[in-house]
Amino acid sequence: MNKLSGLDNIVIVGGDVTGWTVAAALANSLRGHKCTVTLLDVPDIINVEPVQYTAPSTLEFFRHIGVDEDELIRQTGATLRLGTGIHYRNRATDHRVLAFGKQGGTMGVVPFHHYVARQRLLGFETNLNRFSATAMAARQGRVERTDDPGASTLPPIGYGLNMNTEKLTQLLRNNATINGVQALHRGIDSVELHPASGYIRQLRLTDESTLAGDLFVDCSGEAALLIGAAMGVAFEDWREYLPCSRTVAATTKSDHDQTPVHHIAAWDNGWISSTPLRHRTAHRVLYPAEFVTDDDAVALLRAHLGAFEADAFSTHEMPSGRRREFWACNCVAVGSAAAFVEPLDLSTLHMTQRAAMQLAAMLPATPATPELATEFNRRIGEEFESLRDFTHLHYVASFWRRSEFWREMAAYKRPPSLQQKIDLYRSRGHIRSRNNDAWPLETWVAALMSADIWPDGYHPLLDSFDSQQLDEHFGRMRQAIDQATSKMRPHREYLAALDN
Repeated sequence: MNKLSGLDNIVIVGGDVTGWTVAAALANSLRGHKCTVTLLDVPDIINVEPVQYTAPSTLEFFRHIGVDEDELIRQTGATLRLGTGIHYRNRATDHRVLAFGKQGGTMGVVPFHHYVARQRLLGFETNLNRFSATAMAARQGRVERTDDPGASTLPPIGYGLNMNTEKLTQLLRNNATINGVQALHRGIDSVELHPASGYIRQLRLTDESTLAGDLFVDCSGEAALLIGAAMGVAFEDWREYLPCSRTVAATTKSDHDQTPVHHIAAWDNGWISSTPLRHRTAHRVLYPAEFVTDDDAVALLRAHLGAFEADAFSTHEMPSGRRREFWACNCVAVGSAAAFVEPLDLSTLHMTQRAAMQLAAMLPATPATPELATEFNRRIGEEFESLRDFTHLHYVASFWRRSEFWREMAAYKRPPSLQQKIDLYRSRGHIRSRNNDAWPLETWVAALMSADIWPDGYHPLLDSFDSQQLDEHFGRMRQAIDQATSKMRPHREYLAALDN
């Protein structure tokens, strides 16, 4: 067995899906090393999200821990997610799909969205969804993965998954314990810090035992038992950008698994989301306490559910924001202990997986490695801020402005980094990107165009193209996408085939 110098014991605090995600990532990365990973399953740490929904990029996490994707779908009751369906109050005329994957095809060195922007400026009809095989498959309720037998002639479809939180947690727990993670079921009585350095020495548990470690990972959710309560790392509130800090949630028995998207709808004072699983759907109302009471939010969700019988309604406060540091001394915060962003496009699982993989790749040679902590904080901070900006972009869309709340949002403060991205995009269609953006360029373009934000110009190399011929080429592209997606299987039929 190899030994990581100075790193003998890693302690993970928190036994929900966040803690077990980190445990599985570290256990698989540390195979062959003499390093003990202990997960302290603290009572009353409950993930309030009944469904976890991912983007395509985080499916790599499950490959890293050796989980077969078909088995993952079966064990977690998952549905495929081709993107996010966005609309206003269920009005079909407002409906658009913010799809994963690429739009259009390869057309030289100039990105495809410049061609669309040029045609729009010249008066041709443009709808970015019509140039996305993923978006059109989602609209038709059809799916196919490119590694499926017989799918080689179909265009690649971008997809993530919607997964049952409880079942996913069990899968991750099994994976981590098989790979050597030890679990303790105790509460924390106190956290003992070194008086000079501020490092965590050990945890005193409620059964009067102690738990020492070289590195502590705080997965205790919004309680932030280590990074916040014990170490006092400040929390930066982002409600000036993302005001919906309260949520009412419920699940229903329903057969909506034919729709391979996660739905969000703007209503008069916030958002309603619906995420389909196999024969169940998770629903949530997100709202600002300044505009809506909890009772009114529950009444709205009841009306939204209609005849569907719901489980118990749960109300929760969870303001968006982040810790000033995610890695402080010998403590690393992951999940809601680190940051929280309104879950419109992604659940907390997305950033949990990203942080877990980043941590696994940066395990220090000694407990005191400030250079790695600084780099971890930079990378994860940029990703969270990118996710914040992407989420705020949904508030920018002009077609929501039919109520006092949305009219106020039109004048709401925007993150400077988002404003810079919008200004650059509007001027010539260019996207300002960073290595640690939470989303690829194509998804940012889709989100901007879905918000009716279009460039005022386009790449000058396109002036050599004949507009009418280009429009005819676009027509053939749309026809090819329609023919390809019509060969895909209905979502429900596809899922049923996976079970056989």
